[in-house]
Amino acid sequence: MRDSDIDFSTVFIAPTDSPIHLLGDQKGTRFALGSRDSSHAAILPVHFLRAAGLDPEKDLKLVRFDTDSRDGKRIYFSNSLYGTWDAQFYPEGIRGWGAKVDALSGGGLKLDSDFFIPFEGERPHRR
Repeated sequence: MRDSDIDFSTVFIAPTDSPIHLLGDQKGTRFALGSRDSSHAAILPVHFLRAAGLDPEKDLKLVRFDTDSRDGKRIYFSNSLYGTWDAQFYPEGIRGWGAKVDALSGGGLKLDSDFFIPFEGERPHRR
């Protein structure tokens, strides 16, 4: 882990009315992960899921919130500004979300209706 990552932590979030209470209860559920090369948004969460006895690729319906997509085929966005700005503009917090738009080969954009991630009590922007 880089020195700049020392203060990062991995947090698993589920709605309060969810049956998910412990690591490992996620089997068969939709699960969002960040960029594949991100230690705190994908590598460590996958490590902890495996340690809890889950195979993320087989046991979960993975949704990748890959903010590092640079191939021009998709755009990821959220209603968050930037981590340090959110606290200033939204002091009470926001009901955050993340979404994806696909670029169509003939031109235009289409919202991916299967990719909408609500965030309760957390800001959806990568810091």
